[in-house]
Amino acid sequence: MMSTLSNPSQSSFFQVSDEIISHADQDLMHWVEKTAAHDLILDLQPLSQVNNQLIMCLVNAYKTAKSLGKTLKLASVSVELRMVLELSRLDQVLDFVNA
Repeated sequence: MMSTLSNPSQSSFFQVSDEIISHADQDLMHWVEKTAAHDLILDLQPLSQVNNQLIMCLVNAYKTAKSLGKTLKLASVSVELRMVLELSRLDQVLDFVNA
């Protein structure tokens, strides 16, 4: 699902890197829980690989954001990741944005 930001000034951006994924998602989860913004944007451009840790990290971040009344959106999604999300039908749940 592709969307636009309703109010970019109330958005918070977090850049997901391979290091974050390989060292669990503690930094990402802390950001999701503690940031005051309603729209949370994950910049996935720096990622060089797609693996099950990444998918679980995205699902956990989505579930946590939703439970806190926040929205989680993905930016700079690679073709490879988009294909994996489509095959797993997570593209029906996760939101994509051009940031």
